[in-house]
Amino acid sequence: MGVIGGRYRLLERLGTGGMSVVWRGHDEILGRPVAVKVLSRELAADRRFRSRLRQEALAAARLCHPNITSVFDFGFDEKLAVPYVVMELNDGEPVSARLRREGALPWRAAVTIVAEVASALAAAHHRGIVHRDVTPANVMLTGSGAKVVDFGISAAAGQRDAAPDGSLLGTPAYLAPERLGGGQVAPPADVYALGLLLYRCLTGRLPWPAGTTAEALRAHLYADPEPVPSLPGMPLIVASLCLQCLSKEPAGRPTADALAAALAAVAGARAKPLPSRPRPPARPGLGARLCAAVIAARHRMHAAVVTVVLLASLGLAWTSSQENEDVGTAQAAAAGTGVPHGGAGCKVRYRVQRDTGTDFGAQVTVINTGEHVLTGWRLVFAFTGGQRLTGATKRIAQKGRRVVIRPKSTRKLIPTGSATVTINGSYRTTNPLPLTFTLNGHQCQVELLGAVVAPALPASPTSPTSPTSPTSPTSSEKKPRKKSAPAHSAPPARGRSGFAVAI
Repeated sequence: MGVIGGRYRLLERLGTGGMSVVWRGHDEILGRPVAVKVLSRELAADRRFRSRLRQEALAAARLCHPNITSVFDFGFDEKLAVPYVVMELNDGEPVSARLRREGALPWRAAVTIVAEVASALAAAHHRGIVHRDVTPANVMLTGSGAKVVDFGISAAAGQRDAAPDGSLLGTPAYLAPERLGGGQVAPPADVYALGLLLYRCLTGRLPWPAGTTAEALRAHLYADPEPVPSLPGMPLIVASLCLQCLSKEPAGRPTADALAAALAAVAGARAKPLPSRPRPPARPGLGARLCAAVIAARHRMHAAVVTVVLLASLGLAWTSSQENEDVGTAQAAAAGTGVPHGGAGCKVRYRVQRDTGTDFGAQVTVINTGEHVLTGWRLVFAFTGGQRLTGATKRIAQKGRRVVIRPKSTRKLIPTGSATVTINGSYRTTNPLPLTFTLNGHQCQVELLGAVVAPALPASPTSPTSPTSPTSPTSSEKKPRKKSAPAHSAPPARGRSGFAVAI
């Protein structure tokens, strides 16, 4: 299969994602098996993706813990012109694959897995690192226990919870509510995801029904999770700890090390030792304050009104209860958005590049994450905010809400290959991001990147024309359908940031 970095022979492709490919490899100098994660050639020229891969290697290399996949090397292959990360080879499967195959796990197995993941995250938190993408797809089950993988979007506690381009990264179904405001990176966000992981392992589902975008948004922000069902032999403290992790208030959650110790005691295991002198948690930022305001407002406003105001003011895209987690073999989960070897798959990146409040421009990139060459492909999605394309052609056509994009002539889409088109359109009220894309009838994983408008400032008593606060009960109850500004429109002096989610 070839050699990368002058020493790592690539033997078998384990998983393919929109960002990278993971190979089973052999270190010809040290004579040991390794996993090699290689950034796809299409993205290797993009400084942001090279930086993300390097960040993953640096974060994991700083951590030494039996439940964190070790990183051995990072480099750039001049001949192939691609960066790569060399990791410990974990023969096993992600938790997401086990859940899909077997459903809910035995309670003791579920508690043991989450205790080990919590211990790994506690070690990261003590080093000032927050993972920010704790999901069943990013936890590998191996012969030596659970292993946390993919530190690609990890960040230092206390820094702004957004990428340099203003985007907020993460998997929506596991995103803590305080992260929606893009405040400061803080460990409690990982603990919230741990609570969801524990609930999923115990029950096989999420703790609230959410079939639509609005329902999912409402659930994360202010719906109480359904009680953890009583399971034969399971101590009551397990359910109590799970619900504590799902507290809407970050301060109401336990720390990762406290959770690890408590769950390990219940499961009869020994918690991994932690470094002394733990770092104090970062001070809650804008995101936590925004979340607290929304939670307080739920007692004064109808939930549907809050949802409408938030969607309009934040221009926020969310996901339904279907997380679209990755199922892979060996280290497919380490690819971030990998699919099994030999499978078919696709990923779409929808990026809003321009939005004036009435007109918009977006870039749509489709990536073939499968094993087969696609010819005559067709990408289909739907606008939900009444948007209309301008300058539609046979290649980019719209009928009603449905939009169809076709390739130029007979252009083929090879595995790991991508194609990008630019669309332009207009709208009257809102410009919500499309959530579902299908390529030749196959539903794709989605990364959405769009402008986020900061919530309007509260009205000044001396300025009756000032925009009203989205959480103000008086203004919202009197005029629940009124929006001070369309989604993605240019905000007042507070500026604009970006929002990105992987679905």
